[in-house]
Amino acid sequence: MIYRRLIGAAHAKGLLGEMGPAELARWLAAVSSHSIRVGVAQDNFAAGENLPAIMQSYRWRDPRTVLRYGAKLAVKSGASARLAKRLQE
Repeated sequence: MIYRRLIGAAHAKGLLGEMGPAELARWLAAVSSHSIRVGVAQDNFAAGENLPAIMQSYRWRDPRTVLRYGAKLAVKSGASARLAKRLQE
């Protein structure tokens, strides 16, 4: 899978920071095309992209799927999270 080769190349160039062989093996075992799609959806939501644009770009058919991927991100960046951060300052 190309994702595993990209991770291996990034590791070889030192782009992943300090990482031993066992941790690299865990990363390589955990990556899948599905995890990449979830990450892409979350990155797009974090960048302020809207649902139709994300769905069109990555050929998703069901908005519920994309919204589910963005839900965990929303918990960390929603109104309650912003209020909690202000209260901690």
